[in-house]
Amino acid sequence: MESDSSDEILTLGSTASLQLGQDDPPLSPVQGPESQQQAAAPDDAEDSSEEKSFEEVDEPEQRSRFNATSDKALLAEVLATPPFAADRKTVTGVWKGVANRLNATLSEAFSFRECRDRTSLLLRKYAVRKARNEAASGTCELHTESDDILEQLQQLKNAAEQQKNKAKSTSKTQELETAGQLLMQAAEKRVSERLAAGTKDSGHPKCRRLSTLLDQELEEAIERRKLEAEKVELHREELQLRREELKQQNLSKSCYASRSSSKLLRPSPF
Repeated sequence: MESDSSDEILTLGSTASLQLGQDDPPLSPVQGPESQQQAAAPDDAEDSSEEKSFEEVDEPEQRSRFNATSDKALLAEVLATPPFAADRKTVTGVWKGVANRLNATLSEAFSFRECRDRTSLLLRKYAVRKARNEAASGTCELHTESDDILEQLQQLKNAAEQQKNKAKSTSKTQELETAGQLLMQAAEKRVSERLAAGTKDSGHPKCRRLSTLLDQELEEAIERRKLEAEKVELHREELQLRREELKQQNLSKSCYASRSSSKLLRPSPF
């Protein structure tokens, strides 16, 4: 009985203490390293964004573009100093000079490669347009000042190419002449060796004279030289034919494209 009463007294006492006591503060969950990193992540993101905002951003490089005015100025500079006759060692310097003068005139930033490629493109377009006009009317009508300059540049380019081909042909001829002289010297040497060998073997010179042997060797050398020249000429003719075929194909394609475009632009009768 005493134990039961003591239990009831304890129970009532504990209940009273719970009712009269203050509420305990809520327990905060223990934060692990992952949660701490997640909490710190927004701060890091804000810091990085602030750092990025203060970083200097490089401005994109502004490239110059060709238009009608720059094309006309470019053609005038190229006509003033034509680069077509320059050799491989100096042609880059010529184009750089053209680009520098063009940039100084127009306050632009064209590179020498852009000037070179643009000039080649304008010449190709002019050649196609000229061939198309000649095929349509039999004559080529020039209407603008740029066309006149392009015609002069095309003539200068053709003359330079012909001069280079002539120089190559002359160089090849000189090489063949040098080879012929070497063949003659080799023939004389072989004849001398044959005569010396015949003299040692028989004790007296052969019946065939030196002039006969030389004539035979020279004839062989001339025949070999003719064969080499024929091979070179045949190769040159093949290259010329191939060049003409490619030119004809390009003209046919351009004419077909112009006809197709004219058909598309023609109004329908219906």
